[in-house]
Amino acid sequence: MGSIVVSYENVRQAFAQDPQALNATVDQAATTAAKGDPDARARMIAQWYEAIASLEAADQGTAVLSTPQNGLASRLQTMIVDRAVGAGKVQTVIPKATVTTEAGDSEIGRMRDRLREPTGSPVVR
Repeated sequence: MGSIVVSYENVRQAFAQDPQALNATVDQAATTAAKGDPDARARMIAQWYEAIASLEAADQGTAVLSTPQNGLASRLQTMIVDRAVGAGKVQTVIPKATVTTEAGDSEIGRMRDRLREPTGSPVVR
């Protein structure tokens, strides 16, 4: 199993770069989605922060694949990974290898993903 592609720490660092922009984006998205309903807007903002808390609670470090038990948090992880893959920011650092034994072929090896930080420098996770 490879390391986590998107850990809570990755998310926290990205959000720490510009928390005002993040809060403005969450606020605008909730306002648009709520279509003028202030209660719905408040629920959506609360759900966002619950999802982020769920990511933090599920995080077990980079050596363990963590999946939050929160639908929005899980979809956020998936969206970040999809965008990183689409932008070519994920690479295999250690490829899989095939070992042949009397029992047959087995794929082994540890795959790690490398994400490019906003600065463009590669960082192994």
